[in-house]
Amino acid sequence: MSNQTGIGRVTLGFPKGVDWSLDIYTADNNYVTNRSSYSNHAGFWDISPGNYHLKLNAVPVENVSIETGKEIILKAGFVHINIHEHWELYDAEKKNYYTSDNKPKKFALPLGSYNLIFEGKEHKFIIKNRLTIKFEKPLLFVEQ
Repeated sequence: MSNQTGIGRVTLGFPKGVDWSLDIYTADNNYVTNRSSYSNHAGFWDISPGNYHLKLNAVPVENVSIETGKEIILKAGFVHINIHEHWELYDAEKKNYYTSDNKPKKFALPLGSYNLIFEGKEHKFIIKNRLTIKFEKPLLFVEQ
């Protein structure tokens, strides 16, 4: 923790080589800041106490409470999509679109259920804390 008084900390602690982008919003949904691996930010952020809404790689993490002098370690897992063709990522019900690409990518996701679409098929999976789900062709679905 920082030596600053009156703050808390959000810690990500993701492994090297995992892409991540974290948007931070107040409880009233006012944008505060973005931290990301793309900008070479550290995997933590010191922040004033309060309730926040986060978006980890566009996926919402609601009602995160930051307390003075305490550290929150964001619960997340990882997906490694090793596919060289178009793919799309949605929530499990396919109501919310999160991201897509046409090349391999390894990135962090909040805990929960997701739906990966490629080759016209749905591939549902669950992200568990600090575990990696890997997709590659021929279809191989591995939990590490």
